[in-house]
Amino acid sequence: MIKNLKENFRYLEIPDVTNQIFLILLAITGLVFIEGPVRFIIPLINTILCLLIVYFVSHYEKKPHPENRERSLSRFLRFWYPGFMILICFKEIYWIMISTHNVLYDDYLIKIDRWLFGTDPAVFLSGFINPYAVEFLQIAYGFFTSCRLSMQWSFTSGTGMKS
Repeated sequence: MIKNLKENFRYLEIPDVTNQIFLILLAITGLVFIEGPVRFIIPLINTILCLLIVYFVSHYEKKPHPENRERSLSRFLRFWYPGFMILICFKEIYWIMISTHNVLYDDYLIKIDRWLFGTDPAVFLSGFINPYAVEFLQIAYGFFTSCRLSMQWSFTSGTGMKS
């Protein structure tokens, strides 16, 4: 089993290794700064995530070329797991931050905004709100997002540009 795990590590690319390193750093940070039995939850979660990343990547990369170009769950998980990792890592960082100081820094950030801009930026911008402009910008953002997601899907599904 260990030999198989070592063999699967060769399929990891630089972004995958970077994600592994970040998960390990979060696990070590959790062990150092969180007190009590809860301190082992983040390292346990991150160990499971590291193993799942190795599994998803190796499972997809071991497939022969024509088969790995087809749409499948393994292809989706191979290319989209970083999106799920963002959500998990943000929550882990929040747990570590709260455990370290038991303080949220929103008040400090609000004071920095007031110092930089002389007022609350949201209050200042509220004078320029126009319902038509808001709707236009929401539609423009929707087009931007859908275009970006369709390009991502096109390139990961194999229907994108051929080199």
